[in-house]
Amino acid sequence: MKYNFDLELVNNNSLLLMLEQIKRNSVILEFGPANGRLTKYLKQQLNCDVYLAEIDEEAGKEALQYGKDLVVGDVENMEWFDRYGDLRFDYILFADVLEHLRNPKTVLAKSKLLLKQNGSVIISVPNMGHNSVLIDLMNNRLNYTNVGLLDNTHIHFFTQESLENMIKECDLYPCKRFGTYCEAGKTEIPNSIYDVEGISPEFWNSRKYGSVYQFVYELKKGKEYITEEQNLLNPYYNSFWAQIYKDNGTGMNEEHADKRFLNLGAANHRMGISVEPDCTTLRFDPINTSAVIKVNCFSVRHGESEEVITDFGCNAEHRFDNIYVFETGDPMFLFNTEQIRQFEQPEIIVDYDILCADSLLIKKMNTIVDVLNEKAVQTETRHAEEETALKEEIEKLREENSKIRKKYDELKSESVQKNNTEKFRLKK
Repeated sequence: MKYNFDLELVNNNSLLLMLEQIKRNSVILEFGPANGRLTKYLKQQLNCDVYLAEIDEEAGKEALQYGKDLVVGDVENMEWFDRYGDLRFDYILFADVLEHLRNPKTVLAKSKLLLKQNGSVIISVPNMGHNSVLIDLMNNRLNYTNVGLLDNTHIHFFTQESLENMIKECDLYPCKRFGTYCEAGKTEIPNSIYDVEGISPEFWNSRKYGSVYQFVYELKKGKEYITEEQNLLNPYYNSFWAQIYKDNGTGMNEEHADKRFLNLGAANHRMGISVEPDCTTLRFDPINTSAVIKVNCFSVRHGESEEVITDFGCNAEHRFDNIYVFETGDPMFLFNTEQIRQFEQPEIIVDYDILCADSLLIKKMNTIVDVLNEKAVQTETRHAEEETALKEEIEKLREENSKIRKKYDELKSESVQKNNTEKFRLKK
């Protein structure tokens, strides 16, 4: 009874996505119903006739109370085809089943023969290409779990490309593509995007299909039967956002922060932030990772007027004119709103570009800047030392020159005295 769970219809999960594609009063073949959590909803809420194929006899009998008929056995032995061969179904469901089969392509292709002309096969499979799996592999780990992506009963694994290839080889055609999403660090695999040395978190956040937990596809047996196409499968899970904190007298806290998701492909980011009368300090985080930020303009807008804000703080490691380099993963700008609150219904406008969002690259950049600064200091110190040495040398030369001048004057004085003495002697 490993998969005896209640059906969760609150969150955006694979079963909910599958249910949303099914019409009322349909005839359905459901593979792997386990204890019947999906079967129950199909019968009681959608009034569907559901035929079942389940390897676990005890679980299958529990599901049968909501079904029309049950075949117990390994689905790869095809007893279900012998039993249901004369029936035609509106929907055939494989909810997290194909990954448990040695030859899922054979079963999927065979099931197509039992579809009505306009029927659909709806499948969900876990994504072996999920970031959390690859992070463990890159750390030389592969630990199976009781449930989830590396369920210890999985014997076949899918990535987006391998799934598409199998569907194509079965002569089936996707009409709808969906996904469920979960970031690394929030799955049943205990790791995070910071766990691979030498690879930045941004690589994992921007990796194609890296946060797709399950693929959910609705398939038709011919292109001619596709009347509606939907591709809601997002290759890139949005893990980047700006965040706004306001101190309204109780301090700044995450619970009341305003999160605004970012499209890193956009050339420019501009947003307005309202400033309430009791807001004493406003903190703006332009992105939730290390970044190089170009501030085009920070301004306060009130009515039809807009005035540039020049007085603000930040935690950037380096600044070059209007470009700020944040090595910290939590970059921020701070605004004291005392002057801003004097306007009627003021709004802070932030206009900026994200030039780079890669912590490793920024770390290297900062290292280079530090080296250059150190070399500049060394050069300046060397020049200062050379200048001091030169001044000392000049001073020595001056002293020598002074001595020579003094000696010259002494010799000249002696010569004059000698000449005067000689002249006096000759006169005598």
